[in-house]
Amino acid sequence: MNIPLYVTVQNIGNRTVTGLSETLLLQELFTNTSGGQTVQAYYGQDILPGLTATTHFILNIDRNASLGIHILKMEANYLQVVSGVGATLYLNQKVNMDLPVLVTGTTYSKIYSVAVYPSEVTPGGNVTISGTIVDTATLLLSNTNISFSSPAFSRGTFIFVGEADPNVPRPFSVTMQVKRTVAVGSYPVEISASYLDSLGVSHIDSAKTTLQVIELVRTPAPSTTERNPIQIVITALWGIFRFFFGSYGSFGALFFRDFTSGM
Repeated sequence: MNIPLYVTVQNIGNRTVTGLSETLLLQELFTNTSGGQTVQAYYGQDILPGLTATTHFILNIDRNASLGIHILKMEANYLQVVSGVGATLYLNQKVNMDLPVLVTGTTYSKIYSVAVYPSEVTPGGNVTISGTIVDTATLLLSNTNISFSSPAFSRGTFIFVGEADPNVPRPFSVTMQVKRTVAVGSYPVEISASYLDSLGVSHIDSAKTTLQVIELVRTPAPSTTERNPIQIVITALWGIFRFFFGSYGSFGALFFRDFTSGM
């Protein structure tokens, strides 16, 4: 998860400081946005004696990071301005410090009321996943996307939600097709919501549910009694006889009874 980190330093000397650059040395569960172990920030203005300067870092914190205070190493480089009669000197300075970073369990959104319908599906069938996402922060979330993935699906997909106002539930629903070749069993379904906070920092929250794939039971076709070809011909002739002679008398009944009795 990407988070902003603001670092404020103060010039406690009696000389102006300029060209401040800071480098965080990352370890444990922290990386930069590219997965590296260092991240830098710069301050482009002079810092007069007694004044402060704030720099902005973007860190990636592993989802499994423990809550509490983590200590990061930071190296600050700057120039100290020394002014004299007719000359100005810039003294290169460096200082190393320990930077405490507090990791809390705060999230900006929540996915809830997730449902799968039908709860059981056969290979090649369709299933609908629905739920609700809500902005639990106090500010607007933007560029919100909800993605859906599972080993049972033919392909993943996503829904573009856009902006999410604080404390306003946003229902969502999507229909997915299960692979025709998927084996019978239980499969995880992951629902991920990605969005930007008010500072433009990206976040990802997720929820999980389960999809049950069952065997396709084929209903046998109704059996038909096979008829003797001679019986089929007799039935056709009997229909023609009735068409021409109407209701038969004793002769017709005797004729067809004797004729069929020898079959």
